[in-house]
Amino acid sequence: MKRAIATTSLALLSTVGMVFALATPAYADDGRFTMWTDDGDPGGRVVFHADGDYVELCDKEADGYGVYLTITDTDGNGGYSMSVGGNDECKVHRASEGGKYDLEEGSCLSFHIGLGPSYKFDDYALWKNASDGGNC
Repeated sequence: MKRAIATTSLALLSTVGMVFALATPAYADDGRFTMWTDDGDPGGRVVFHADGDYVELCDKEADGYGVYLTITDTDGNGGYSMSVGGNDECKVHRASEGGKYDLEEGSCLSFHIGLGPSYKFDDYALWKNASDGGNC
């Protein structure tokens, strides 16, 4: 009986751990971050790469919702919003476009992604705009 309870408890903890791991925005060692909308079958994705301030926003589902993103520099040095609609469509901005797309180096950036203009199934992340990456 004790063994069955221990096994069940371990399985439950593993499942909970996986749910939290999946909900956490991902960081890769190459300075690239990825985050998905928080719906059951994620319809939107943002990829940010600090090298070149590369931001890619994609609509991955034919669910009737566009994908919306707001980027805000937490130090008040700018940011911008963008959206994309249509199954498997993506939109990209880079620092080379200049102006608001050239984000402040070393700053902490707030990313807010969601479906539709009301940001349904939204998710947030704070990412550092630096070649060594990391969260803020």
